[in-house]
Amino acid sequence: MKKNIFTTKVNFSIALILILLRFSSLPPEIPFFYSLPEPSKQLSQSYVIIMVPILMGLLIAINTFIERKFFNGAAFVKRVIFITNTIVIIIFTYVFIRIILLVT
Repeated sequence: MKKNIFTTKVNFSIALILILLRFSSLPPEIPFFYSLPEPSKQLSQSYVIIMVPILMGLLIAINTFIERKFFNGAAFVKRVIFITNTIVIIIFTYVFIRIILLVT
């Protein structure tokens, strides 16, 4: 579990550094909602990119809370939540970096 907390902190640091370095070069609108069919509806304000690391941290916090509150001693559930958190970290970091590097 400590590995996930460390990895989350590292990913937040990477996101913060990328935001600080690239925010001035971001266009006013970025493609954020790829699942929408119309290209004009896929665009959102550039500050919405901050939602990605915030949502990642929120999901990890919820998973950790559920694991500690309801499944404190269950090794299997602890392992499943650890793997889930790791997958969340990898996917959200990939999406965040891809969007930032795509539009700058």
